[in-house]
Amino acid sequence: MICTTDAIVLKTMKYRESSMIATLLTRDYGKLSVIAKGIRNRPKGGGSVLEPMNYVRVVLYRKPGRELQLMTQCEQLRNFKGLSEDLKRMSVGMAAVELTNLAMGPDEPHREVFDLIVDTLKALNSATGDPENALYYVEIQMLGLLGFRPELRRCVMCEGPLPSSSGAERIQVSLGAHGAVCPSCEDRGHGEMSIPLPALNALAAFQDTPQAEASFRIVLSAGMRTIIESVLRRLVMHHLTGMRPLQSQQVFSVLT
Repeated sequence: MICTTDAIVLKTMKYRESSMIATLLTRDYGKLSVIAKGIRNRPKGGGSVLEPMNYVRVVLYRKPGRELQLMTQCEQLRNFKGLSEDLKRMSVGMAAVELTNLAMGPDEPHREVFDLIVDTLKALNSATGDPENALYYVEIQMLGLLGFRPELRRCVMCEGPLPSSSGAERIQVSLGAHGAVCPSCEDRGHGEMSIPLPALNALAAFQDTPQAEASFRIVLSAGMRTIIESVLRRLVMHHLTGMRPLQSQQVFSVLT
């Protein structure tokens, strides 16, 4: 079946002398692996159109259940030039697409996840200041979209209120129950991870933020960033099958 769909390029590799294999997150068919035969020999950019983070429109000969689909055409829909000109923005964008590649199963359409990644890359492309907030936004939003939304506004066990900033300095978070735990439930043995209450409030702010661009307005200290990153990685690693430390972050930590 011949089909046309928009896609974000998640991962690519060269194949033989002139072809490429790419992993795409498509709007209509979910995550697909495709082969583009001879694309590196084509004029006007050739294989560069399949660089990770590119927003493209592809034509496929698609056969459901086949491991590798044949891509016959590919055009770039939007040039995220700002991502390639700034290492920090690039590192966050690459981490976001790597996270998506690990989190999504093949052939599982999920337009909300697709829209989340497109929105994030668009926001990153023109971001000013520190772009790291976009990755926190992607992580917590993806948890929710895939069925693991953490409860951060009330106790996940008893649904009672959580302490105010004047009532407690730290609060417990339960990985298994997906959320924060009030002091009473903590005393009954619930909760595996203690975090400062301001960090919990910041996580809730990322969860409630409607668009990636708005996440840049959340102000965090360096220490708070470290805590939030640690909490989110533990939540993501616990809930999303196939997750592992992000290689792109390890690479860019040396460069930035």
